Amino acid sequence: MTEMEAQGQGQPAEGPKERIRLVARMLISERGVDAVTTRDIARGAGLNVAAVNYHFGTKDNLAVDVFRQVARRSAEYRLEQLDRLEDEARAAGRRVRIRQIVESFVSGYFREDTPAEGGLLANLILKNRLMPTEWTSNLIAEELDGMARRYIAAIAAAAPDLDHAEVCWFYNFMVGTVLISVSQRDDGRRVERLSDGDCSIQARDEMREHLVRFITGGISTAGRQSAGQD
Repeated sequence: MTEMEAQGQGQPAEGPKERIRLVARMLISERGVDAVTTRDIARGAGLNVAAVNYHFGTKDNLAVDVFRQVARRSAEYRLEQLDRLEDEARAAGRRVRIRQIVESFVSGYFREDTPAEGGLLANLILKNRLMPTEWTSNLIAEELDGMARRYIAAIAAAAPDLDHAEVCWFYNFMVGTVLISVSQRDDGRRVERLSDGDCSIQARDEMREHLVRFITGGISTAGRQSAGQD
């Protein structure tokens, strides 16, 4: 990817450091961090390898920088939505609806203004789950744990019949479902094949709606079952 192609994504390139970040973000999103080299990034930014090393030291340092920015922006975006939902519900004298909570969470992976970042964030979290390192674990704890606790509290308030352990499990299942769905590169188009063409990972709005319905249904049904046992 060239700098001009990166600019075509609607994100203007600035100085060399920002160009490096931009190209690294796009390449890592497309290929995964392990498949991108420092030379690839330098070439895409119109610079040499020495310039990348000057600004970031190593590719790992650059990856940490990119992932931290993406994680922080995603958390801030979702928490702003959650704050708004809670304010509106408080003013109306009602609880936030489970579907609204799920929609605000899922939306962080489907932003139209930064379409590549949902996959990039999913790449980071899956990498940490499958092959955790000190930097991925620390970054997720620092940038995403606070947001996760807010969502756990929001689900608990919206579904008071669930106990704390159930809410934590359901939050974990919500994260896993979203990650697997948005991280599919799936060159074999398995979902298209299994559905005989009725489903496509390219139909992002449709996929988002089904994700929201699936997760909301699971949490809502569990809440009703818990209430029926009291």
